[in-house]
Amino acid sequence: MNLVRSDLLFDCGYSLSPLMDIGQIEGGFVQGLGYYLFEELKYDDQGKQLTDSTWTLSPPGPLDIPSTINIELLANSPNVNGVLSSKATGEPPLLASGSGLFACEDAVQQSLKERGKLAPSQYATLRAPATPQQIQGLAATSYSEFLFQ
Repeated sequence: MNLVRSDLLFDCGYSLSPLMDIGQIEGGFVQGLGYYLFEELKYDDQGKQLTDSTWTLSPPGPLDIPSTINIELLANSPNVNGVLSSKATGEPPLLASGSGLFACEDAVQQSLKERGKLAPSQYATLRAPATPQQIQGLAATSYSEFLFQ
């Protein structure tokens, strides 16, 4: 699955440092993409986590994130209760990255409908984390379909 572009309009109140806020927003968004699309936790029979490092867990790499991420800070939205009218920029973009999961789900549904494998009234559900293996399984595709003949 290739996410081509993401557009974010973020309300951070009165930004104390716009470049810092944009960096935090990008980082939180990409971290969330990893959570929703790549980082599947696995455990052995005794309950020990098997995916506990970057060698066994799949965080998003440079080719996994959108090639274009447009971020705009909402103007004129001060937080009257915040420090110098600012708002947090850490967690909200992580939650916004759920849009990547929904985009993948929609793409799989459209593919299934175009190929006649899903009726127009049916719905295919993709659960997080939507790993490439889970997307391929839900999309009802085979490895052989992607080989050059």
